[in-house]
Amino acid sequence: MIRRPPRSTPKPSSAASDVYKRQPPPSACTMLVADAFKWLADLEEESIDVVFDICAVHLFDITSDSEIGNYGLLNIGKLVHRVLKKGGRMIISSDAGDLDHGEFSNAETFIKMIEKSGLKLTSPFDYTVDDDTFYSHPYKVVSLVFEK
Repeated sequence: MIRRPPRSTPKPSSAASDVYKRQPPPSACTMLVADAFKWLADLEEESIDVVFDICAVHLFDITSDSEIGNYGLLNIGKLVHRVLKKGGRMIISSDAGDLDHGEFSNAETFIKMIEKSGLKLTSPFDYTVDDDTFYSHPYKVVSLVFEK
């Protein structure tokens, strides 16, 4: 809620001015519901602080081969690397599987492909969920943070 000085006051009081100064800046966050490959390609280099991928971006291209790996992850990693400011972060929270390719890629594939693009994992991946190994857990969600 934005508080305004009363209309009867000809000039804002110092208290009212202080309220204006304390207002948070408008949000600079954008939620994208579009083709991330096109959107990222159109952005200026080093113009973004943080990119979140919530179970989606890598699915735009699930092709892979034994030489390159998962094209979607690699390509999105390259695009994110280009637009992130130095010290910027890519945060991924996604379903994961047991395969090294496709829709349910394993955590190692996420890490390998994104690091191949030039971003670095900020902390080691923990291979446990509730004191059980990650890959024996029925619901696998990997959460990773990479930095430029």
